[in-house]
Amino acid sequence: LARGFAPLPEPPPAFPMRLSLTMFVNIQDMKYDEILALAIRKEYAAQQLYSKLAGAAKDPQTQKIFTLLAQEEAKHKLALEIEYDLTTF
Repeated sequence: LARGFAPLPEPPPAFPMRLSLTMFVNIQDMKYDEILALAIRKEYAAQQLYSKLAGAAKDPQTQKIFTLLAQEEAKHKLALEIEYDLTTF
């Protein structure tokens, strides 16, 4: 480790770090509405993750940060849902 840097803590056991194979999707063969639907699902998953992390955080500042991140993901999801509705209906 570089001087002055502490090792990163291990993730809490309740939140194992897993690599989702769905992260790597070839969108070239997808229609626009399918891409939007995928993006909506990704934003929802991120929102849920941040909400869980906020609930598990013991420090109030950490809880606040994860709550704000969850709220941002909810905004992204809403924007994508509006775009989806406008383009598919």
